[in-house]
Amino acid sequence: MKRDIQRLKITSFDVVVIGAGIYGAAICRLLAMNGYRTALIEKGDFGQATSANSLKILHGGLRYLQHLNLKRMRESVACRRELMQFSPHLTSPLSCLMPTRGHAMRSKPVMGAAFVINDLISWDRNTGLAPSMRLKRGRTLGKKLFHTILPHLNQEEITGAANWFDGLAENTERIVLEHLLDAADYGATPANYVQADRIIVEQDHVTGVQVTDQLSKKQFSITTKLVINAAGPWFNELLQRSGLSPQPVSWAKAINIVVKKQLHPSYAIGLESREGYQDRDAVFRRGKRLYFFVPWRNHTMIGTTYAYFPDAPDQLKARQEDIDEIIAEVNAICPEYDLGRDDVSFVHCGLVPMSSTPEQESDVQLEKNSLVIDHEQENGCRGLISVKGVKYTTAPHAAREVLHLVQQTQPVPAGHQPTPLRQPASNTNNDARLIDKYGRFAARVRTCIEQDNGSIPLDADSETVKGEILYFIHEEMAVNLSDIIFRRSDLGTAQCPSETLLTEICTLMARELQWEPQEQTRQLEKVYTHYAPVSTHHN
Repeated sequence: MKRDIQRLKITSFDVVVIGAGIYGAAICRLLAMNGYRTALIEKGDFGQATSANSLKILHGGLRYLQHLNLKRMRESVACRRELMQFSPHLTSPLSCLMPTRGHAMRSKPVMGAAFVINDLISWDRNTGLAPSMRLKRGRTLGKKLFHTILPHLNQEEITGAANWFDGLAENTERIVLEHLLDAADYGATPANYVQADRIIVEQDHVTGVQVTDQLSKKQFSITTKLVINAAGPWFNELLQRSGLSPQPVSWAKAINIVVKKQLHPSYAIGLESREGYQDRDAVFRRGKRLYFFVPWRNHTMIGTTYAYFPDAPDQLKARQEDIDEIIAEVNAICPEYDLGRDDVSFVHCGLVPMSSTPEQESDVQLEKNSLVIDHEQENGCRGLISVKGVKYTTAPHAAREVLHLVQQTQPVPAGHQPTPLRQPASNTNNDARLIDKYGRFAARVRTCIEQDNGSIPLDADSETVKGEILYFIHEEMAVNLSDIIFRRSDLGTAQCPSETLLTEICTLMARELQWEPQEQTRQLEKVYTHYAPVSTHHN
């Protein structure tokens, strides 16, 4: 997968996708697989925004029972299964546990009945999955068994627990990337660091996209008759810059933290917050928001908090107050955790759509359904589709909706064959570590490792070797140090790597990309800035 700017300039594309979160990536892959000459552009790096900032849970939609939204449950089950089939090396079953109380919505009988309905609705949840990936039925646990799992939650009102299974995305960023690698194998042209300045519309018809290459700072146009606006929180800004009417949407800032303590190695635990919360769309209301404690890479992810965010998306950042809010709430829920700022090693901060603008900042009502907008039906602009994604898990469903719309308006041109131009090489070397990290693309990584002393470890504490960094640069469009630390590898997404390791990778990238010393310093500081909210600098 090469960053081919010249190809973007000279090719007349069937479709251009703007935005490379999980939604844009899934759409790009599906269009390319179905024979469309597809380009994708992203103003930053692939998957660097909201798609990288989540609790990593692939939801099967159990929570939608309280909304009686069975259709959305089926969509979630199918999408969870599809993502786990697509990247089995990056996903795994996740056992979830939540205490039961009383005789109402949080009781064992109600949760038991919910599991029966959920098992019926998700009857095909394991179809096509390997035995090790299959999700068990939900069940309720007795009080005694629950207290052997979580002895510190020995509260009188607890009657036991609800136990169900979802999927865990070990690396959400590489799942996005693998969609694009797959798309490129089918002939798509993805490019990061290419900003869409405006959609070119002539006489109510899309004719192209005016863009800026963020690396060279040069402007040019991409020719196309169809644009998919999957720019996430920036999708309204793009419409406005293009002289088109924006869509009504408000955004909430979502915050999770990662802590060094492995609080529950075997379960994701859902515990109720102290403060009340009413989901106004729910038919059956719980009255509380859940905090989830998710085991991940020998750390624990905790979240999520939400707050109305009225500012421009580029202004988004996590604050110390956001982290302190979660720490305080966790310690109030379970004082035995005894969390402090020093325990926090990373923070996730992203934007998710709300159903309406709240009267109070804390009254956040999240959008429940993703939306695919055909602008020809909305405002007469032919050749423009916008996508507002809600959940990471349901991106495959939105991609199918987009494909259906595209097929209605623009049949696949004659001569286009939906067959991969490049097949992933077979993993004949049986390198378990590489297969666990890169799956069907492991052989490509191995090729880089076998060249130019690529098997040399970067430092004594890391399994990552020189050849992997070369692969990221030459085959996965890594052009910044942060691309590798946060999105191509798993080196920096739980906590800050050592200064020695960062410097080693930066020096290698400088050699390959001809960075001056000043640029190396800038690249290192850019990485350290990600850890500023948790004060982990030069650890």
